[in-house]
Amino acid sequence: MPLDTGEILCEINHVRSLSKKTAMMVALALAVGSCGDSGPIPASRAPSGGLPPNIVVIVGDDVGWTEHGFLGNDRIVTPNLDALAKEGVTFPHGQLWASVCHPTHLSMLTGVPPEFLTEPLATWPTLPRILSRDGPHSYRTFQAGKLWAMGPQEWGFQEHAGNISIEEGRWGARRGSPEWGRKEWNADHCGSRGDAEIPCAAMHHWHDFLDSVAEDVERNPFLALLTPEIPHGTKEAPQPYSDLYRDVPLREFEREYYPVITWLDEVVFEILEALEKRGLRENTLIVYFVDNGYNAKFWLDAFHPEENRGKASLSELGFRTPVIFAGPGVAAGDTYPDLVSLADIFTTIARIARVPKEAFPTVRGYDLTRRLRNEAPASPRTAVLAEMNWGETHGIVVRTPQWRYIRDINRGEIELYAIDEDPHEEVNLADAVDPETLDAFEDLFDTWQQTRSGDPAP
Repeated sequence: MPLDTGEILCEINHVRSLSKKTAMMVALALAVGSCGDSGPIPASRAPSGGLPPNIVVIVGDDVGWTEHGFLGNDRIVTPNLDALAKEGVTFPHGQLWASVCHPTHLSMLTGVPPEFLTEPLATWPTLPRILSRDGPHSYRTFQAGKLWAMGPQEWGFQEHAGNISIEEGRWGARRGSPEWGRKEWNADHCGSRGDAEIPCAAMHHWHDFLDSVAEDVERNPFLALLTPEIPHGTKEAPQPYSDLYRDVPLREFEREYYPVITWLDEVVFEILEALEKRGLRENTLIVYFVDNGYNAKFWLDAFHPEENRGKASLSELGFRTPVIFAGPGVAAGDTYPDLVSLADIFTTIARIARVPKEAFPTVRGYDLTRRLRNEAPASPRTAVLAEMNWGETHGIVVRTPQWRYIRDINRGEIELYAIDEDPHEEVNLADAVDPETLDAFEDLFDTWQQTRSGDPAP
């Protein structure tokens, strides 16, 4: 249904009878204004005694936020992710700093926007590095699947899957090896619900790692980053998943895309089942999000600018990700509309692992642990800002709970959407508002760039 542009303009023009620019700044300026003074909200008090939980982070590859059953898509089959959402807390409005996997990998392991990384990554306080630090709760760390920029060991992972080598700037096993990227999880190897007759390179590494930690887990918890390269660049899901959609009304590209997402969902089942079989699930926090939205160029077999509403674009479909936290200390079945950034995910994982804030001073995120227990109101985050300069895409994005502002630098175009009412960005309001309103978003972005201190924290 088309939006009532008049109502939106009324909201901009008359909030508390302020001028247009002042009204917008009241809603937005706190995203930067007190960042240097207050910092993140106080971390929740860690329970005395006992170990912090194991932590497993699962990252989907090229999965649009619209392609999840738990977010209301009743045509897609994702029963395991749906169950995970019911088991924990879901934030449907997670926001990335780019709509491409490489910068997302940089940010998810540093908690910092890619353009703010100023030191060699090999010395950066990455997530695996700060969790495995010496101390009373030193984590064992493990990685399997797709990982960009550096090798797992350079990122700080102590253990990893596959014969590792650098090729074309991408870290994985040699191309063609069963341990390289998606090949770790391919149709011939995974999604078989543990059938011993069907080898699964990545899952075997996962099982081996869990076997090795089973006796040690009472002394040292573990962190695992699992990044199956699914769906990414494959249109060939195992036949049983394609059969599920035989009688479902779908667009042509969805007939290939949806079965591969169901395949990812089945891999999630196998990851969690491996924990369950070893009695590790109860004390393991599961975190799920995606690296970027769907790849229109790949799935539509042709690239048209008007269709580029996902990966490598400036659109919400490229930047938005659902975020699920499920496990010990997390309320069951709650869904919150809060904006959540990669800095918040990083900070929350670190604090759940009882890492002191001083160990990651460059990360300007919020600790959501009290929110996960339903003990705190909404996160005070009022905006997530990003500058993406990747390939043919260069622009800035300012995302608030109500608005999404885009300046496409390459195309010289401005877009403004009432994103809370127009989640698919169908009605561009940029020409319908006063220029001062657009200036307010630019002012906010300029202030964020000048601080160069990571994600804004009100």
